[in-house]
Amino acid sequence: MAWLLVAVPVLVCIVADTTASVRGEVAPNALSPWTGLALCAAWVPLLARAVLPLARLAPWIEAACAALAVVAMVQRIEVAFGWLLAGLGAVLAGALVLGLHRRPPRIARIPAPDAAARPAHPSTGDLAFSETSSDPARAALVVVGCAVFAAIGLWQVVSIGAFGWWYVVAAVVWLTGSVPWMLRVTLDRAGLVVRSLVLPFALLRVPFASIADASAGIVHPRHWGGTGLVADERLTTILRTEGAALVVTRTDGTQVVVNVERPDVAVATLDALRAADS
Repeated sequence: MAWLLVAVPVLVCIVADTTASVRGEVAPNALSPWTGLALCAAWVPLLARAVLPLARLAPWIEAACAALAVVAMVQRIEVAFGWLLAGLGAVLAGALVLGLHRRPPRIARIPAPDAAARPAHPSTGDLAFSETSSDPARAALVVVGCAVFAAIGLWQVVSIGAFGWWYVVAAVVWLTGSVPWMLRVTLDRAGLVVRSLVLPFALLRVPFASIADASAGIVHPRHWGGTGLVADERLTTILRTEGAALVVTRTDGTQVVVNVERPDVAVATLDALRAADS
């Protein structure tokens, strides 16, 4: 729902620019400054959901971007009382996005695996849980989108000048949109580590000594701030889809929730590691 508040204004602005170009009112392929603002408002939330420091501000960043996108749309189509309507629309869009970010602390638990499914206690220190949680189809769409943006940008640079570099920048930022669709989750003696297959750094680390508890659950991204990386003072979620997830509680009471296919095995691995150390 929240993404529509940004996507619709972007589409309206692009259609308005295309129409003006077809009518000969502006230069071919030219984008208005308001369309550029709307595109920036669409790119920034993707980046916010890929980097943890920004993820802590994701609700406010997305609310601000939704408000900017609405302002850009109203100003681009040049309606009467434009600034008044833009202001009202911005307030409503921002408030709606913040409302959608409310995350109830409710997680449906998955029963623990039976004894036969639990990993054996190791005699060496190599016990670990590792899983690649991915949606290749959606990640591929993001990569294709990046390639299209980059190609358009390079063509624009050659044909009309430096403005085309905005598309190249958009391609780089858009790539961050594939972060929640390609994850590797590892739980071992070093702790919990969540990495993206498209970024060179870990999205999240929880040292083993800081893990108080772990459980398996079923989560719905729409109830937890949406897909991607979202964080607040009590909860950090890295979600790509509705379904199974590993819920890790730190010793300070804060929680981490991340999609994995077999969270029950991850929980059993943590139990085995603790038993091996006892």
